[in-house]
Amino acid sequence: MSAQNKEKWPNRIRINVSDDIDHNTLWDRSFTRTRLIAGCITAVVLFILVIFSLIAYTPIRTAIPGYPDAYTKRAAVHNAYVIDSLQTVIDRWELYTENLRRVIDGKEPVYFENVLKMAENPEEIAKAKAEFRRADSLLRTKVRTGETMSIDISNSFIE
Repeated sequence: MSAQNKEKWPNRIRINVSDDIDHNTLWDRSFTRTRLIAGCITAVVLFILVIFSLIAYTPIRTAIPGYPDAYTKRAAVHNAYVIDSLQTVIDRWELYTENLRRVIDGKEPVYFENVLKMAENPEEIAKAKAEFRRADSLLRTKVRTGETMSIDISNSFIE
C-alpha cells in the first residue's frame, strides 16, 4: 500500500468521453504524463495566438484603449493639416511685422521673393534668424526703457 501512495501519477492517463444515457464511448484518449503537459501547453499557446489574432486583425481592437480607430486617425491627419496652415499664417505675420518694423525704422522692407531665395540657402536662413533675434532684443530693450521712464504722451494727441 505504501508503494501505491508514493506514485501519485500513473504512467498512462486515459480521458474517456461517454454518453450519459446508454454509456457508449464517444471519445477515448490515452496519454503519458509528458504528452499531457505538452498538450496543455500547446492548447494554452494556441488559445493566446487566436485571441491575439482576433484583437490585432479585426475591428475588435477599437474597443481596447490605446488602439486608435478610424476617426482618431482622420482627426490626427486633419490636425496636421491645420497645424501646417497655422504655421504658414504665423510665418506671414512674422514677415509682416518684420516689414512694419523696418518701415518704421526707415529701412527697406523685405520682399517675399528675397525670402524664397533665402530658403534655398540654410546659412542665410541662420544669419537672418540671428539678425531677427538681435533686432527683436534691441526693440524689447527700447520698449522697456521707455516704460521705465514713464513717458506721458496723452497730452500730445489732444488738441
